[in-house]
Amino acid sequence: MTDVFGLALAESIFPVVDLKHLGQDRIEKLFNRVEAGTLNSALIALADIVRLDGSRENRAVELLHRAIFSRERDAVVYSLSGINRWRIRSREGSLGKIPQRLKQAAITLAVGAREPWLSSALYLAGKFVEDGDVSDGDRQELLVVLDKFETETAYTSWETSDPRLINITHVRAQCVRLAEQLRQAGVVHGAIAFWIDRSMDDPMPEVRYALADLEE
Repeated sequence: MTDVFGLALAESIFPVVDLKHLGQDRIEKLFNRVEAGTLNSALIALADIVRLDGSRENRAVELLHRAIFSRERDAVVYSLSGINRWRIRSREGSLGKIPQRLKQAAITLAVGAREPWLSSALYLAGKFVEDGDVSDGDRQELLVVLDKFETETAYTSWETSDPRLINITHVRAQCVRLAEQLRQAGVVHGAIAFWIDRSMDDPMPEVRYALADLEE
């Protein structure tokens, strides 16, 4: 139940309540549970709390930043989702620009290439590229990642019996999407051409149709 609690707050509850009805006491209890690690899914909803009460921004940023570098998979993934939600709310105009600290943390996670949450980190990095919200240095780091993954995610480097192989296909699909996002942003590089060209005959449909998914 706690796994879906944060999404329910963000999607169903916070859009229809104001700060007066929500109450500072409930907000404080929610922050305390996130801080204690007993309600990681609520990381998704922190941007919506900041939208209601801007005075909570610093603490929300601190919790999201701490979680993204956690060794606990759920905390990392929920933090990435929370940062993406902040990005979406910012684009809608209901929340200020996403703090640089959070954006940089997400890109650092993608560049660090830690496997369990890599595809989620690459997805978010690609969204920042789409938004035009990355620096030249960020682009260069992402190109290094694409270049490195040409060999590290090659199917010939993995045993077909390795259960991690399914995650590798998701990583490869995100590399294809990131390559196209960088290309559309005007970046030219051999790694971009590699991923876009090779996707067309990749044996896995998730990778082969990654660009089609991007267009939807």
